[in-house]
Amino acid sequence: MQQMAIRKKSLDLFRKLHRTRQVVFKGDDLALCQTKKRINDEFRKNKDVTDQEKLNELWKFGEDVNLLLRKTVVQCVFDEESRRFSE
Repeated sequence: MQQMAIRKKSLDLFRKLHRTRQVVFKGDDLALCQTKKRINDEFRKNKDVTDQEKLNELWKFGEDVNLLLRKTVVQCVFDEESRRFSE
C-alpha cells in the first residue's frame, strides 16, 4: 500500500476514535482527557510501523475499540431528586 494511502487510513481512524470519545464521554472531563491521551499515545507509539500485516492488525484493533466504545460504554448521571441514575 502506498504511503499516502496508509497515512490517510491511519488519520481517518485517528479522527474517528477522537469523535467517538467526544460522543461517548461527553460531560466527563476526566474520561475525555484520559482517552485523548491514550489515543494519541498509541498512534504516536506506532507511527513508524510499515509492515502491512502489522498495520492491518492495528487498524482492526482500532476499529474494534471504536465499536466497543460506541456499543458498550454507558455514561450515567445521578439525579439527586429521584435518587436514581439515568443515561
